[in-house]
Amino acid sequence: MGDYLPLIQVDAESALRDDSGCQLFHILRPEKGVDVVHLYEVYDSEEAIKLHQNSPHFAHYVKACEALVEERIIQRLERVGP
Repeated sequence: MGDYLPLIQVDAESALRDDSGCQLFHILRPEKGVDVVHLYEVYDSEEAIKLHQNSPHFAHYVKACEALVEERIIQRLERVGP
């Protein structure tokens, strides 16, 4: 976790700064300290997500984390209500 967190923090900061359409990028961990990280990201559109996924900082993150990430689950969420 100590190696992973700095890498995802750079990716999050870069996305918020450089990726047009990135509204929010939160890095969340359970309170119990298990080795699980949830990334909550909000983008303007599907195109904005693709821009992020094709960015140099995301490519660096993915490559640097290959040996650190056991499983990646991507779940698209839809906002309900106001």
